[in-house]
Amino acid sequence: MDKLMRAEAAQNKLKKCVRKQKKAISKARWESDQAYAALGTLHAQMEQVDQQRAAAQEARANDQAVLAGLREQLETARAEVSTARRQRDAAENHVANIRIERDRHHDISHAQDRAERSLRQQLA
Repeated sequence: MDKLMRAEAAQNKLKKCVRKQKKAISKARWESDQAYAALGTLHAQMEQVDQQRAAAQEARANDQAVLAGLREQLETARAEVSTARRQRDAAENHVANIRIERDRHHDISHAQDRAERSLRQQLA
């Protein structure tokens, strides 16, 4: 009977140890599930960050393209302004030459009128 009691005590001890092990396994499984869930969350966050980075790089590339286009438009506008200034200067010079020519013709016309009057007075 002593053997039987010792065997039952050993069996109870083993059952208690098995319960502890099952509890430890259950806790480990729960912690493992939690770790996998956290890992999944981190993975999703990493993917989101990668997508945001890709979007930011794309936006930067688009911004650089827009900036290059604006620089090109600015250079074109500067060239147009330079051309317009040259045309304005040429037109102003032309107007000045016309005025000089008009004044010269006006002076010649007055001189001729005076000469004709003087000639008429002499003939009269």
